[in-house]
Amino acid sequence: MRWRRQGAAQVAGVSKVIKADNGALAHGIAENVAPIVVELASNYSHILAPATTFGKNVLPRAAAFLDVQQISDITAVIDADTFERPIYGGQAVATVKSSDAKKLITVRGTAFDAATATGGSASVEDFSNISAFGGTSFVSVEVSKSDRPELTIRPDCCIWWARFLVRAVNTKS
Repeated sequence: MRWRRQGAAQVAGVSKVIKADNGALAHGIAENVAPIVVELASNYSHILAPATTFGKNVLPRAAAFLDVQQISDITAVIDADTFERPIYGGQAVATVKSSDAKKLITVRGTAFDAATATGGSASVEDFSNISAFGGTSFVSVEVSKSDRPELTIRPDCCIWWARFLVRAVNTKS
């Protein structure tokens, strides 16, 4: 985790990195992370998270604590209160304006240019109120074993399957 903090501190445009180290946060359990986001929210008007399963798990919980609506999957920022997000499976774009004092937003990272990874010199601060976490504990991970290939983590299998389907379609035509 140290390299992540130091890496985030080096990103151009970042002014502060907040570090919260606690064993309860090690597995990214949303019930433990969301109260910390809520605790830190008092100092910020906009709180952003990636539009990943982690971000989409934490931010709705934090938004509920703060009594604000979450804005999901933005692809453009119009102004401080107005954003664009895809709807209908990406076939249309909605412009969303929020009047909430705090905006909790998940962001599609691929819709924005990457930040410059060097050139920044942000401070790294410790978050001291670790008692704010939700109290849920991690027990275990159980993974089923199979002789069959795991297609979700083996891109070579997916490519093979896609090529098979294309050949099958082309032979029928």
